[in-house]
Amino acid sequence: MYMPASFSEKDPRVLADFMRTYSFATLVCQVEDVPFATHLPLHYDEANGVLLGHMAKANPQWRLLEGAGDALAIFMGPHAYISPTFYADDTAVPTWNYAVVHAYGKVVLVEGIAEQKQILQTLTAAYEGMRAQPWEPNWEDENHAGKLAAISFFRIEINRIEGKFKLSQNRPSTDQQGAVEALKQIDTDNARGVAALMQERFAGRD
Repeated sequence: MYMPASFSEKDPRVLADFMRTYSFATLVCQVEDVPFATHLPLHYDEANGVLLGHMAKANPQWRLLEGAGDALAIFMGPHAYISPTFYADDTAVPTWNYAVVHAYGKVVLVEGIAEQKQILQTLTAAYEGMRAQPWEPNWEDENHAGKLAAISFFRIEINRIEGKFKLSQNRPSTDQQGAVEALKQIDTDNARGVAALMQERFAGRD
């Protein structure tokens, strides 16, 4: 993606935390010059450098993944319109602040039942773990076990990760603070999320 140096994020810890926080991703591959995308949760297994996921076999994309070269997983974080009125500089123009991570890699379909179950349990634990009574798959239940046949499991062996955090780094500190304060007054999750990312990035800089 287009990456001005001031917006590039290369810290592996920041990128890993971002992919786990905003794990509902867009998975894109290209076959015969035609892009195909699916929106789905992906779990980042940092220790092994892979993304884990699954999709319904009714979705034709799963048949394309292994032969499509590198796939692209897009993790989109908060984003917000930035008005020139947020800045002290009256020559500013409208823009958009956002944070996004792109992960590229080879897709490998997982055929073994044991590994398929492990992927499903890993994904389930990631999203059920915060619940007082988390749901778990019951493999003794024929209904649960039978549904595996309708799902295609995969892992993406990551070879490159790009992070772009466009958060007014190219503006003076007075403009950055003005944008943060203005965003805090907007009652949306995206505006508050961008404000929080900006505050975290610029904290203690002065």
